[in-house]
Amino acid sequence: MRTKWHIVALSLVWCGVFSLAGCGLGPDPIVLEPGVVTPGSGRVDHTAPNDNDARPTDDDSNDLDAACGPSGDTQESTPAVPAPFRDDHADLDVDGQTGDGRSVIVDEVQLALTDGFVAVCTLDSSRLLGSSPIDRSTDERSLVVTLDEPITSTTRLLVVLHADNGDGYFDWATDPRVSGDDDDITDLEVERLTYRYAG
Repeated sequence: MRTKWHIVALSLVWCGVFSLAGCGLGPDPIVLEPGVVTPGSGRVDHTAPNDNDARPTDDDSNDLDAACGPSGDTQESTPAVPAPFRDDHADLDVDGQTGDGRSVIVDEVQLALTDGFVAVCTLDSSRLLGSSPIDRSTDERSLVVTLDEPITSTTRLLVVLHADNGDGYFDWATDPRVSGDDDDITDLEVERLTYRYAG
């Protein structure tokens, strides 16, 4: 009698294991779209809980290419971007947000070695929308960047930390971007986010 129950129990365990494997609980599910997972192989792709868009795109592939450019519809040629300024204590943190399109809230910013600027531009065209100065400090603080060119629809933004070149005025072409990693100068203080326009 005991042998019969052992066989039944073992059969139920194996049925459960095979059922779970067939339900897509393998190590590498395929994602058809955020939030829909099916069995197979591939990367799991989720939207970040802080409302940033975590899906990898060509825009996210290389921070060295992440830079703001001319504002408005200017046709000036793009000069060479200066080499990054290294500040091992630098930090920039911006979450996705909803607003009236006139400002962007920076949750944390720190630039310990020099004064600088936080620049906000469109991710698709790198068009500069606004910037705000920050003083050198060893403390992290929040900051509101007022936009010279308001946002009028939901859009992806790029927020970049720049070091002042010494003249006290922000110029995306001459104020170097900041690297906050002493091991990797390409680890720039850059954040990408989705700004939801609430008009």
